[in-house]
Amino acid sequence: MSQPPNTPYGTSDAPTQPYGQPEPTSPYLSSPAQSYGTPDAQYHGLNPTESYNPWAIASLVLGLCATAILAVIAGHVALSQIKRTGQRGAGLAIAGLILGYLEIAFYTVLIIASLGFLAWAGSQS
Repeated sequence: MSQPPNTPYGTSDAPTQPYGQPEPTSPYLSSPAQSYGTPDAQYHGLNPTESYNPWAIASLVLGLCATAILAVIAGHVALSQIKRTGQRGAGLAIAGLILGYLEIAFYTVLIIASLGFLAWAGSQS
């Protein structure tokens, strides 16, 4: 009668394979040699060849740095390239465009308000 193997957490009730029998294979792996944790296991996550469009990254960074016109230009260039090539980064480009257009609107209101204040101050003297 064989004893179950000891583990750090007590005895294990998991069945062991008889000597000489192959390990059971998973239908989800392409070959029995590929299993979790082996160096040749396939990773089915993000494709490393799919990269973000550099213009999309530039658009977001320029939008965060409050350079509105450049963020809008980079965002439009990025969206046209993404549509043509299928790269990633459409969300970054849209975020850069939104920030750029909001900054343009803010600067426009600021300039109109300053000119209005200057006109008002000139009429007071």
